[in-house]
Amino acid sequence: MEIYYPLKKLPRKIDVGYLLESLYYLSESIQQVFIEEGNIKVVTNIDNEQEILTKLERLIDKHKTLRKLPKKIIKSNQSESTKSKKAFSFAEINNSGLLLKGDSVFLPDIFEKLFRNIALKYSANLRKYPSLLSKEVISQSGYMSHFPQNLYRVSEVKHTSEILENWNINNDIESGDYFQNNDFFMQPCVCYHVYNEVSKDSSNAKDCCEGDLVVYSAGGKCYRHEHQQRLSDIRLRDFNMHETVFIGQEDMVQKLRLSLIQDTWDLFEELGFIGYIETASDPFFIGNDNGKTMYQLAGDLKYELRIKLENDIDFSLSSFNLCGDVLCKAFKINSQGKSSFSGCAAHGLDRWIQGFLYTFGADSNRWPKFVREMI
Repeated sequence: MEIYYPLKKLPRKIDVGYLLESLYYLSESIQQVFIEEGNIKVVTNIDNEQEILTKLERLIDKHKTLRKLPKKIIKSNQSESTKSKKAFSFAEINNSGLLLKGDSVFLPDIFEKLFRNIALKYSANLRKYPSLLSKEVISQSGYMSHFPQNLYRVSEVKHTSEILENWNINNDIESGDYFQNNDFFMQPCVCYHVYNEVSKDSSNAKDCCEGDLVVYSAGGKCYRHEHQQRLSDIRLRDFNMHETVFIGQEDMVQKLRLSLIQDTWDLFEELGFIGYIETASDPFFIGNDNGKTMYQLAGDLKYELRIKLENDIDFSLSSFNLCGDVLCKAFKINSQGKSSFSGCAAHGLDRWIQGFLYTFGADSNRWPKFVREMI
């Protein structure tokens, strides 16, 4: 079914692009959202026009208070004379994750090591965490409140003889009768493990970073329930991330973020990539979160490093975030009697790999020398 909403009915200053992104989360039935001949066009797989229009009107009311702010570019190596390198192709996607072949299978470890080495410049504590997060940690982090649409909860076959015997007989994987939720979620990011660890270490929690910073470097598989229609060669549900998390006094957190931005930009240019770093915001779609998005943009709390490729391809590789004292308060991490501040540099390894393969191809003979030497 096709549903139309006239653009002229929208408030004049509403951010249409942001509105279109959030539309996908109104209903599981929505297949496509785009602009066509002066209308927002919503394609659904069932006849639910009135339901969608009612929800759309409510969403527009929420977005009325969201003032569109101009983004600020803080670094760029783009110019009119810049020529993109020869375009190859992205890696194949299999079950919403990268399928790497040949020497490309070394790239996740290579990029992980490159970002780990940057973190080690700042005496980072190295960590490798499991992919599961407890219900308590997810709840404490606030992720469930701000990004519920992204969460995967783990289910399990019930350990009862009746269920197991019926399973062996029927082998019906679609039956919900066999499954129950457990208390774990697939991690949507790595950093919550760090906050939980620091919080549980009483000496760190009590005296965290007095006069100094504590820095952690961790990577791992992450999982986000992206809307089916938003999946792409870049936006995946199963992906690798490396995060450098730093906790301490506010001025030192801010300084380290700037240093990590520069270090990452140096690597970006060493690879011959073309792009820029700009202010950005996370998409808060659920509840009354519009004010948070404005505050994030206005306060330069999040920067994104974006790569530009041929054929107008442009996507984010990394983000550099100031979290204020929000997560430290949530996890009761203190310094000198008050909540510490924190930040993180988050690198989407699969996105770096896709940008790399699109630029240099899968034949390692074409790769930069320093990358080949890391195989």
